[in-house]
Amino acid sequence: MKRLTNKILTKAAIVIAVVATSAPSWGQMLGTRKYGTVLEQLQQSSLYQPIDSAVLAATDYVQLYRNTACFWKDGLKGSFESRDSIAEHRLITKLLNFAASFTGTRYRYGATGPKAFDCSGFTSFVFGQFGYALNRSSHQQINNGEQIERNNLRPGDLVFFNGRAVNSKRIGHVGIVTEVDSTGDGFSFIHASTSQGVCISKSDDAYYSRRYIGACRPIKK
Repeated sequence: MKRLTNKILTKAAIVIAVVATSAPSWGQMLGTRKYGTVLEQLQQSSLYQPIDSAVLAATDYVQLYRNTACFWKDGLKGSFESRDSIAEHRLITKLLNFAASFTGTRYRYGATGPKAFDCSGFTSFVFGQFGYALNRSSHQQINNGEQIERNNLRPGDLVFFNGRAVNSKRIGHVGIVTEVDSTGDGFSFIHASTSQGVCISKSDDAYYSRRYIGACRPIKK
């Protein structure tokens, strides 16, 4: 019985050795994949089977996947960042929906809501409902997050403008980005305007296009 058991174990060892030397392991194949979307990683793998050209002609799956927000920054063995991104996106969506619920609320200097706001009172009130304590004045709020270049803006960022003096570098107004143009340069923002109360304006409006100063990002991982 002992001799039979030894033979079985020997044969099993030979089979394992042959499999190990005849083909790369799954771990080796996964380790050779590069960064990118899931689809791009599969395309770099020997496991990938191309989509039929007739199917691609009907639906551009490559572009579809590249346009999604789900990226694996460290390959298949790395961290799946979309979980943080999805939670962040949901938070920003809730924040912007909450801000929009005050559309039409009147402007009053020094008011912090909810029946009236000035510009920094509005941003402080909105972010405060989601656990973010902003400084009270607009020129201090630019320090309440990472400063962001204009071409990297996203919804939820704070944007700052000077006051009535066009050439002044002093911040006098603040709003919250609601949408960014596909070009990455223009944007829409919700704010407490002296003339219209809480409303949405565009960065290319004549008044604001000349007064933009900078932006910061209070919401980050």
